[in-house]
Amino acid sequence: MATKAKKSDPTPAQLTGHGQEGFDAAEWERNNVHDVYSSIASHFSATRYKPWPLVSSFLASLPAGSIGVDVGCGNGKYLHLRNALHPEAGEEQQRNDCLTIGLDRSRELVSLAQSQTLARMSDPSSSSSSSNGSSSSSLPPSTWLNEVTVADGRAPHFRAHAFDYAISIATVHHFSTRERRREAVKEIVRLVKPRPPCEEDDINEQDGGAAVPASEMSQGRRRSGRGRGRFLIYVWALEQRGQERRKFDEQDARRRAEEQAAATEGQKAEGRDVMVPWMLKSGAQLKLDDGQEEQQGGEVYQRYYHLFEATELEALVEEAVADMSGITVRREDSGWERGNWWGVWQVVDAMASSQASN
Repeated sequence: MATKAKKSDPTPAQLTGHGQEGFDAAEWERNNVHDVYSSIASHFSATRYKPWPLVSSFLASLPAGSIGVDVGCGNGKYLHLRNALHPEAGEEQQRNDCLTIGLDRSRELVSLAQSQTLARMSDPSSSSSSSNGSSSSSLPPSTWLNEVTVADGRAPHFRAHAFDYAISIATVHHFSTRERRREAVKEIVRLVKPRPPCEEDDINEQDGGAAVPASEMSQGRRRSGRGRGRFLIYVWALEQRGQERRKFDEQDARRRAEEQAAATEGQKAEGRDVMVPWMLKSGAQLKLDDGQEEQQGGEVYQRYYHLFEATELEALVEEAVADMSGITVRREDSGWERGNWWGVWQVVDAMASSQASN
């Protein structure tokens, strides 16, 4: 018996002209990503406050004094971790001795990220956001603790190799073509200062970073690195493996059946591009970032996502760095976690490495 569809279920994205010369990817993303987040910023922020464990572990592995960038920082939920600008220190991060600078395309989310703190993240009801989605961040500049800026992930206005590390969490999947996703990853790599070749194989031995608890390591994880010159990317996965919040596996089964039927007619069905509803609540009560949210009632906004298949993220990184001179990229670790594909890579100075081998 077929499951009754809900308003919160994803639907295939109808990218008219996708892959053809007439398709305007920038306009599509403006209408189906940027404008949506501008409209739902405060409500979205109130449901996004709990750092994902693997991201916290990555930040914990960095040496003291590291400066990094969060590409697509959203409401800034990772900016307070080990942030030297914050007077508070949480249980997970005992020392505030690093600095993560955030950038995001949404001015509304950036305005919320400016003053995001551990206390506000732990108690979203204390934030200066309203439940109807409108941005109401009006805290004075004297309360701003985070360094954030408005910028596009494909064109961040920072010089090359400006940062010791980079993270990009749930952002790359919002770009609507493979070329634009490749360009976004290439920019992430460009921003990271390459590590010397002598550190290339320095796994679990770099001094200066806080210990990464074994309890936070995902099953099947091979190793964890330390040191600078690294980046972490998270994207939504097509393979949900029983995650109840997302219906992508069920939808993909239908897609594959459509492809088989369309193949007999010499056509190809839609790919792994979906529209995911955000249901804006009109009341004050919110279900928070507990991994099982189910929004009910209110206005519905459709957000565009590209769903990554297994190994697609790794292949995208390889494509992104293929024509970058002077550096090589080494995959440190990657895997699947709670409906997402993730990976950590090391950026290595290829020129120094070549000279060392001569």
